[in-house]
Amino acid sequence: MKGKILKISVTIILLMTLTLANFIFVGSNIVSYAMDGIATNHKNIEFEAYFKDKEGNKVTTLERTSEEKEMSMYVLLNVKREGYFNGTIELKDTNFKLNSSESEYVNKVEDNKVYLNQLNAGTTAEIEMKVSPIEEEKYSLQERNTEILLLGQYKDSTEKDIKIEAKRNVKLNLIETNDKTNIENTMKIITNKVAKISGEDKRVIQVLMDLGLKDNNYPMKQISSKINVPIIDSEKPEIIKNINLNSMTSYEINEKDEEIEILMKNEPVENNVLWKKQGNEKVILTYIYSKDVDLKDEKFILEEKITLQNGKEITTDKAELEIPEEIVDSTIEIVATNNEKEIFKGKINSGIDKEIKSETKLMVNLANVAKNVSIREEQSKYIIDGQEKDANIVFNKTVISKNDFDKIFGEQGNLQIFNEQGILLETVNNNSKVDENGNIIIDYTGKEPRAIEIKGTQPVSEGILSFYNTKTIKATDKKTTTQASEINTKITYKYEEEKTNELEGIELVENAEKEISTSIQLKNSITEANLEVNKSTLSTIVANQLEMKVTLKTNDEKYDLNKNPVIKLKLPEQVENIDINKVSLLYEDELKIKNYFVEGKQIIVELEGEQQTYKENTVEGTNIIIDATVNVDRKAIAKDEKIIMNYTNEIATSYAEGEKGEKIANISIVPPKDVTAINSIKDLGIETIGQEENKEIALERGKGSKNVEVGFEIINNNSENIENVNILGTFPTKTEENNMEMEIVDGVIVENAKVYYSENENATKDLQNPENKWTEELNDGKEVKKYLVVLDNIEAQTAITGTYRVEIPENLEYNQIAKEVYETSYTNSATQIDNTIKATTITMQTGVGPKIETSLNATVGGQEIKEDTAVKNGEVIKYTVKVSNTGSEDVENISVIGKIPEGTKLVEPVENYEYTGASYYEEIDTDMYKGKIERLLVGETSELEYEVRVNKDLKNNTEIKNNVETKYLDVIQKSDEIKCITETANIRVSVKRVTDRTVDLYELGTVEYYAIIENISDKEQKDVKVKTKMSSNMKPERVQLITGLKEIKISDEEIFGGENLDISDIKENTSNAIDDETNSNVIEYSEEINIGNLKPGEIKVLDYNMLLEQIKENNIDDVTFSVKAKDSQKEYTSNIWKDKLNSFKVKMEMTTNVEDKYIKSGDTVEYLIKVKNDSKDKTSGLKIIDKLPLQLTITKLEKDGEELEIPKNNYISISEDLDVGKEMNIKVTTVVNHSESRDKAEAITNKSMALVNGEEIATTSEITHIIKANANSQGENNGQTEENENGNNDVDDNNVAKGEKNITGTAWFDENADGKKDESEKTLSNVKVKLLNLDTNKLVKDESGKLLEATTNENGVYVLSNLGNGNYIAIFEYNNTQYSITKYKVEGVSEAQNSDVRLNEISLEGKKQNIASTDVIKIEDNDISNINIGLIELKDFDLKLDKTISKVIIQNSAGTKTKEYNDEKIAKAEIDAKQLNGTNVIIEYKIKVSNIGEVAGYARKIADYIPKDLQFSSEMNKDWYQTGNVLYSSSIANDKIEPGDSRTLTLTLTKKMNEENLGLVNNRAEIVEAYNDLGLSDINSTPGNQDKNENDYSSADIILSIKTGKAVYVSIGLIIATIVASGIIAAVIVKRKNDKEE
Repeated sequence: MKGKILKISVTIILLMTLTLANFIFVGSNIVSYAMDGIATNHKNIEFEAYFKDKEGNKVTTLERTSEEKEMSMYVLLNVKREGYFNGTIELKDTNFKLNSSESEYVNKVEDNKVYLNQLNAGTTAEIEMKVSPIEEEKYSLQERNTEILLLGQYKDSTEKDIKIEAKRNVKLNLIETNDKTNIENTMKIITNKVAKISGEDKRVIQVLMDLGLKDNNYPMKQISSKINVPIIDSEKPEIIKNINLNSMTSYEINEKDEEIEILMKNEPVENNVLWKKQGNEKVILTYIYSKDVDLKDEKFILEEKITLQNGKEITTDKAELEIPEEIVDSTIEIVATNNEKEIFKGKINSGIDKEIKSETKLMVNLANVAKNVSIREEQSKYIIDGQEKDANIVFNKTVISKNDFDKIFGEQGNLQIFNEQGILLETVNNNSKVDENGNIIIDYTGKEPRAIEIKGTQPVSEGILSFYNTKTIKATDKKTTTQASEINTKITYKYEEEKTNELEGIELVENAEKEISTSIQLKNSITEANLEVNKSTLSTIVANQLEMKVTLKTNDEKYDLNKNPVIKLKLPEQVENIDINKVSLLYEDELKIKNYFVEGKQIIVELEGEQQTYKENTVEGTNIIIDATVNVDRKAIAKDEKIIMNYTNEIATSYAEGEKGEKIANISIVPPKDVTAINSIKDLGIETIGQEENKEIALERGKGSKNVEVGFEIINNNSENIENVNILGTFPTKTEENNMEMEIVDGVIVENAKVYYSENENATKDLQNPENKWTEELNDGKEVKKYLVVLDNIEAQTAITGTYRVEIPENLEYNQIAKEVYETSYTNSATQIDNTIKATTITMQTGVGPKIETSLNATVGGQEIKEDTAVKNGEVIKYTVKVSNTGSEDVENISVIGKIPEGTKLVEPVENYEYTGASYYEEIDTDMYKGKIERLLVGETSELEYEVRVNKDLKNNTEIKNNVETKYLDVIQKSDEIKCITETANIRVSVKRVTDRTVDLYELGTVEYYAIIENISDKEQKDVKVKTKMSSNMKPERVQLITGLKEIKISDEEIFGGENLDISDIKENTSNAIDDETNSNVIEYSEEINIGNLKPGEIKVLDYNMLLEQIKENNIDDVTFSVKAKDSQKEYTSNIWKDKLNSFKVKMEMTTNVEDKYIKSGDTVEYLIKVKNDSKDKTSGLKIIDKLPLQLTITKLEKDGEELEIPKNNYISISEDLDVGKEMNIKVTTVVNHSESRDKAEAITNKSMALVNGEEIATTSEITHIIKANANSQGENNGQTEENENGNNDVDDNNVAKGEKNITGTAWFDENADGKKDESEKTLSNVKVKLLNLDTNKLVKDESGKLLEATTNENGVYVLSNLGNGNYIAIFEYNNTQYSITKYKVEGVSEAQNSDVRLNEISLEGKKQNIASTDVIKIEDNDISNINIGLIELKDFDLKLDKTISKVIIQNSAGTKTKEYNDEKIAKAEIDAKQLNGTNVIIEYKIKVSNIGEVAGYARKIADYIPKDLQFSSEMNKDWYQTGNVLYSSSIANDKIEPGDSRTLTLTLTKKMNEENLGLVNNRAEIVEAYNDLGLSDINSTPGNQDKNENDYSSADIILSIKTGKAVYVSIGLIIATIVASGIIAAVIVKRKNDKEE
């Protein structure tokens, strides 16, 4: 029993221990959240969403009326304790939309989503967002509970990205405050007359009722109305009900004896009801009484009750309407409206017809009363000064609904339409044909009535029939239309009805004619132009390529057309020079460029011609592109300037800007640095701006003295003053560096400044340091060395200047020099950051005269010899002497004398021909090398070489040393000495070229080398290995090992040619000698070849036959060959053989007899191929290849007039050895094959090439033809569709490619970006081309309904086929991350070689887009070719910012601890818990700005978004300043960062620690201002937008925590205590149990 109890106790103890341990280690992270509406799934992120009521209280439900169109919603985000949060806020299932937010915490608002900027720990952000209700005709009955969704990532000291997700709900409820005054409850008697009804005279009363809410400010549920039925003498009238619903969906009528009840309902569909914001429900009740009924004193009484969708009921007061005695007749009514209330006179003033549209409604309120109806639309009138004048406006067509016609007039009814002369134009009846929309079209083409009369038969049903009229304002009287202010059109209508005549019975009586009118206001058009500039800055340093686009707006008739317009562009005053490169005209064929020129600071462009057409909607108007090179005064200060455009139009009605046409484009003048230093000696014609390279000016020798003025100018380009300005300058007087005896004759003059002088050439700007010896007096003009100018400040964007005068001494000699320079230090008044800018040094010098510099270089086997290099016996040392003329005069007769070091022999190659044995070098018995240079020009370098061979019996470690001398005039100059030591050697190795060295080497040819390996020891050398080293442009074809060779001595006479000696004799004799005594074996090549053993004195030769590869672009054109031999102990290096590799110069060209690019089946096409050898040698093994397209059949092949056999498969291959300068002509005659399946045009391309050894050495340019599609079996229709039976064109068909014309062109890569397609430039495939039809403003489709699209093939060619006549724009799609478009239509470049595409703003699919597109392409029964696109490599400007932590310092009472980091993104530091409060943590950040693009630029300003719990000290950060909550640095603003370079800033921040602020701290930085001289925007970043996904933005994290260990000890202590306590409890239990048992 005791054991059982013990087990139970132990189990309990273990369970308690584990539970407690788990709680200790995990429990701190368990969070219990109260559902208080602010918590998220992490304790450190709180989120709340709400509105505010009028008192400013937070509410989650806001009530608004329909008049309130915008309100504010708020979210509260709180990041507690540590870390940072990035995320979004999105609206879901909402009845309102997000509009905008001005909060600093919001990056952007898009598609009902808010993208947040980063929120750091300690941030509590209340974000206000403007919202507006979503207004639709459908209104949801379900109360919307809008979900506000917070999504994002939170990062804390766990280093994990924690997903944050939280939802809040808010409600925006619509309320109303309607009462009975808001109810529309009106009645009107529209008819009160006696009419013939069913053959009887009856009294007809018609009441029109308007029902509903006056402003429709709330959705209605139902309308209940009651109107009485007057009963006269027990006579109850017949009642006809005509109800026209607007916001109601159904109605019920309950007719009682004396009352009619109408119940209208708005019935929900899927919980949505109808809510139209305009219009009311209309009811016409027709009461029919007997003819003589007495209605005097009778009235109609209307009651109305409206039930709103919120359940509210509103009952109106009763409305009463007395029945008038006068006759009123609205059984037939006419209502007319124009589609446009006003139009501009741009078209009609320009003599262009203008189309207008109107609607005339025939309203039949009571059927079968009128026996016929007549509507006459009179000729329209112009209103001029209040007077009417006939307008030349004609009808084009009338459209009516067939269904409505049938309803109103019935199957037997008809309409007849007459012109103003009464001539019948058209009859409409039940058999009239309709279009696809069920409409009857009455086309007046060729008739053009100015007025029409429509006569209809008896209306048999109530309803409305609309006549949709299209008219044309004829522009025949410009004077009239210019003066007119309005167009009035009168419409009269009448009808006949039966009436009883007491004498004659029933007769047709015509009712009195009624009249209505419509009007259109005529507004004057304006002349307007736009100006766009391709950049926002002008650099003061580089030539600015400026493109200005002027758009003469003509895409709407509110604009005037243009006649002889003139454009004047005034550039800023700082512009020094303007060169117009080109002026182009786009989207215009009525205006032409007359002239363009520069006048002062103005560019003037004169156009001539008069426009007759508008551009419609695709393009905004005529584009005038001015491409100019603009140079700005290099001394110009930074300033915001303008380009001002003035434009005139000879036929302008008025200008958009008032009395004159003017547009302005902003542009900034941007110097590269914030302060510009100018240094000048204008008397000597020199001026430097900024920090350029050292500038030199030559002074004349032997002349008299000269007094010159030295000037300096400091320009403050900042928008703030600079303070504490110190200009520290160096005079050009005599110093250690300056040896010219110059004298300062006039001291420094600067306004409002203090000037000091010093005779200490090392003086600093410190006035308090006595060693600097500053004085205010200029005591000795020859001894003074420095000057110091002190100014309080230089105001923003101003400059100060200073001068002094210096005397240049007389009789100057060679090698005299004087330098002057200065630097300026200053403090930016806004940032309090110090900076220093240095001017360019100006050096005055007299020249150095004749001066030679000599250097010596030594190599063994191509490896340079250093002082400790060991050279083996038998190896060849090559000495290279470089002689350079660094003086200021040419030098003649330079002698070069080189030593032959002791222990070596001068050697020279002795062989010019093949197979002269193993020897290569001849040893010459001399101790001196002599060379000569006849003439060496200034700046020129000449090289001479000689070789020595180390004696084979030289002792080990013998020192070999050498130098050379050059002698010129009386000067002897020695080179540095080169030393090396020797090693004894067993083997000597040499290489030689055995191919005739008088013959040049050519690519794709061969060369032969010998590697000669000799045993120069007295012992056999075993397993000798030879390692081959060769240039990459050759490879071994065959290698032989030759043994048995002996050294053959050949006399000079044999080598250099005796009188009777023939070269072939030498070859033959030596070849025989070799053949008689040698053995050769072909061996397999490897990089290292084992040639076996070498006996003493034995020679073996490796014979290398090498293939020379083709010279590729940018590849080396030299061949080098050497070997190394190895025995068991050492490695021996041969000499190195070097030859120049020549390329073949074979020229090819191909022409054709067909000038037109387009051909068709059966056409004959000839190709003439010309091949010429321009190489220095005969080209052997030449092969001409031409694989012709299979769409052609070769009918004849000729070479130089000789007919050759026709090859199979169109593959021509002709081999020929072509002598130097010779030409070969190949003529190929072909015919175009017929193909039944050729329903689209197809491109064929031919190109010929020349090969040597299978490698291409030359090609012709490509010739492309387009084979036309087979002729249309229905005949050519130019893309126009035939009219249908109703005479109506299908508009969509006008956009379908159904013609027989083509557009073709080529896409190519313009490698040199000159806008011209060179033969060497490659074509580009997979460029897509589409076509925009300007006549329809739609993309052209093929007959299947798909977009017509062509893609460039492998030859870069595309074809757009089956096109009809019309005006088109070609649109190109390419990889715009890799390419941009080359120059547009370069002057002087042919159409076949230029590029026709630029980025243009085009309205496509309803959106304005910048699209790669052409000018207008007009097809008029012609094919179009050479619509080409050239693409260039996209050069990116891309500055990247990286932020890291480099150091953390922890300071507290325990001392200071420093931890270095290797630029970490996340750093960790631990703090002793006892020292936590009061600890200072100092964090050092590194901010690195790298240029990873291709364009140099400047990071003008860096921002650091300092977290709230970090402190900034300006004392610790001299390069930084604080504005609000952001730190800024401009310390690298003046540093030009080249591609691949970077700059690094340091920022040090401090955090004061306490128990509440442990954890992760994130600090962010960003480039907020960037610039480059080309004015390019950063390719993937927008400076200063705080977008964390861009590479100009970066952050670094530090995690601060308590030192680990303490918690563990506490935990262990608690566990032990628990175990002990549990043990005691168990013991007590056991004891009690025992006591009981006892």
